[in-house]
Amino acid sequence: AQAGVPGWWLEVCGGDEARLASVGAGMAPVLASQLQLERQRARIAEELAGRYEEIDLLYAITEILGRTVRLEEAAPTIVQEVDSGVGARRASIMVIDEDGRHLRTVAAKGFSHGDDFVVGVDDPHSVAARVFRERHVVASDTAADSPGHADGRKYRGQSFLAVPISYGAP
Repeated sequence: AQAGVPGWWLEVCGGDEARLASVGAGMAPVLASQLQLERQRARIAEELAGRYEEIDLLYAITEILGRTVRLEEAAPTIVQEVDSGVGARRASIMVIDEDGRHLRTVAAKGFSHGDDFVVGVDDPHSVAARVFRERHVVASDTAADSPGHADGRKYRGQSFLAVPISYGAP
């Protein structure tokens, strides 16, 4: 092992040096294989835990929508669930206005919202408008990748996820 690098070691004692060296050399690949399997198991367990949280979030949102007739009533609770589920610093839900040309924020976390926060569905720089028009997820893991970055909009985070929600009241 290298100094300062975390790792494992095996100490074999109680025999002549040649035999101990032979046993150590034979065991090293087996132990390395076991260590690699353990690292893979830990990575998979962590990934499954993350997926469980995502599924739990989807169930919570489905339950909220099932109890509500209007999305505007459910939106603040959904934003809160998203916040607790993924730890987002900012989150919002926008809906299409009756005119069919504007999106307005009905719930938000991390910034203020209101009737004055309206985005045209044709806005080429708005992530929300793009998601609405194209009806697919838009994600970015760096601010430079952000579709709204070019026109001077300042997204605070280094990553974002925008998801279209199709909702029909019962």
